[in-house]
Amino acid sequence: MIDPFIVVFDIETTDAQLSLPQVVEIGAIKLNPALEIIDDYETFVRPPNLEFFSEFSTQITGISRDQIETAPRWQEVWRSWAEFTKFKKCRLMSWGSFDTFLLRLEYHRLRLSYPHNDMPICIASMAYMHAYTRGWKPRGFSLKHICKEFGIEYRPNHRAKFDAALAVRVLRELVRPDKSASEPFKIYEV
Repeated sequence: MIDPFIVVFDIETTDAQLSLPQVVEIGAIKLNPALEIIDDYETFVRPPNLEFFSEFSTQITGISRDQIETAPRWQEVWRSWAEFTKFKKCRLMSWGSFDTFLLRLEYHRLRLSYPHNDMPICIASMAYMHAYTRGWKPRGFSLKHICKEFGIEYRPNHRAKFDAALAVRVLRELVRPDKSASEPFKIYEV
């Protein structure tokens, strides 16, 4: 069965130089099968170890320590997030696999089973295949590089919902029929 909805999400974390960063923000965009936006989600999350949210974290994300000090903890957030994603009825997509890894880790910390579909999709991998099949040679496969390839304005914001919205724009470019390719690249074709 093809998924009725897609949720493109992004996570911002405590200092990325830590061995296991902790979630401080989740942003997501819910799409129907035509890739039209039908809903969005955004919340700050207070990490278990607030001391790991450094000045470097603030510089990268634009999130202040004050914003996450008063935020709900993952114990309070997970249910609204799982309900937004309709548990296993939505296909999760993120730019990279690290966001999904962090989600799984947060559920594990609470000794909860992972309530989402077991096969999330990595949009960066889709971009790689898109490039490979067309002979493109982008400078890299970061969201910033691929946005530049498609002419999508990228600002070094690193806020979760903003990055999720950029990933949606890239996703739309990836699945748009390409007149120069012998066959259009479609999201669910094998």
